[in-house]
Amino acid sequence: VERVSALVGRVTPGVFSAVAANRPELRRYYLAVIEGLAVITFPAAAGIALTAPVLVPVALGPQWANAVLPLQLLAMYGGIRSIDTVTPQVLIYTGHSRYSMWYTVAAAVVLPILFFLGTRWGAAGVAAVWILAYPVVVLPAYRLVFRILDLSPGVYLRNLWPAASGTAVMTLAVLAVRAVLPVAARARSTLGAEVATGVAVYATVMWTLHRDRVRAFLALARGGQ
Repeated sequence: VERVSALVGRVTPGVFSAVAANRPELRRYYLAVIEGLAVITFPAAAGIALTAPVLVPVALGPQWANAVLPLQLLAMYGGIRSIDTVTPQVLIYTGHSRYSMWYTVAAAVVLPILFFLGTRWGAAGVAAVWILAYPVVVLPAYRLVFRILDLSPGVYLRNLWPAASGTAVMTLAVLAVRAVLPVAARARSTLGAEVATGVAVYATVMWTLHRDRVRAFLALARGGQ
């Protein structure tokens, strides 16, 4: 999430500030950035969550087995949180920075309390708080942004559909590979097969079913219209 925030933070301020007075254009760029981030982060987050049972022992050693479930939960949170990094910038560049500040203050007060309660179930409980509580905390900010941009939740979700559908098919493919691989297969071989399958299936789905959206995003990234 930090890497995505840093990358987006170098690009979007100039764009959003330039079109802040033109709400249709601001809405178009906002949705384009959200969609582009989802295309990158959704499969990455799902891939980490799917391969965690093999990835953690291979990368860190069997003594880190208890980190598998927290990693899976935080990976799912990270995919959603990554696309959320754009929303506060809309508030800032449309003159609603005060609201953004108070939403951040509310999160800083509420989330630590919930984290403390989550410690009753260990690291996995703390990780689960992100998934359960964070969407509730940021909901007021999204409602305000949607009102500012005259944007409906349905349109927002439709822009996430290419990434979400590609990630769903990728998930099924990785689970299928895991089911057919022999139990005695080496962990590194299993991890390599799952990663290769995930990358190939996701790329195929995106290029086959959502080629126009991929091309539009690439054109926007190159500075096209």
